[in-house]
Amino acid sequence: MPTREEELRARRMCSMREWFPRLKVTGVGVPDTEWVQIRTWEEAQEFSEGVRMPDMEPIMDAIDSVNGPPAFIRSDQASHKHGMEEASKVSSDDPEVVRDNVFELLNFNNVAGFGGLPYTHLAVREWLDLEHHFKAFKGMPVGPEVRMFLLHGEIWDWGFYWEEEAIESGYHTQDLPENWRAMLNDSLEVAKLGVEEELQDKAKKVGEEFDEGYWSLDFALTEDGDWYAIDMALGGASHHPPGVEKPPKPQ
Repeated sequence: MPTREEELRARRMCSMREWFPRLKVTGVGVPDTEWVQIRTWEEAQEFSEGVRMPDMEPIMDAIDSVNGPPAFIRSDQASHKHGMEEASKVSSDDPEVVRDNVFELLNFNNVAGFGGLPYTHLAVREWLDLEHHFKAFKGMPVGPEVRMFLLHGEIWDWGFYWEEEAIESGYHTQDLPENWRAMLNDSLEVAKLGVEEELQDKAKKVGEEFDEGYWSLDFALTEDGDWYAIDMALGGASHHPPGVEKPPKPQ
């Protein structure tokens, strides 16, 4: 079991505030992102009950800066895209409605992990219209997404992000199409083609910057046919899709 200090160090490295500036300089496509600070790192390390709501004015300004609504919001530690309708997708320019989105997102972060995640910032991101055949959970578009793993800057392995078992057992606010498994398989084939044709080159560019340690790197395909790097984290703290091998030694 990691110590509290080791866990906090890993969480700080997983913070989007740490990895996003480095990812951005690689030249790989990323969504435009604005930041709103919620609390300091020192405050984030302390367990607290309830949700500290930030001022809405800078959030509304950030949404406008990324040409929203719609816009995508997450904390620097985690998104809540499975709760897309109520949390991550900001579809309104009414501050009270946006406040409800922010509350749901931060509440998710507060109960995630053991004692909540040490988030410090809200990331307000450009909305990407993702290629998809159906939506699952609470309005989450399910389409071609790839999770790649980099070990000391080299591509270690990759997997298709969406798992049949997770969708089958999940809670959904709307009925899944009868042929959703076939649609999921179609997305898998598009993901494989993306890896073969361009995602390896993009991942290698990222690997030149992240040339130490073990990292996960997520890509999603938009309706315009562009692959965007949408998330990163330490590989050891990331879910491994089926078939993805882990390094033989802890990284």
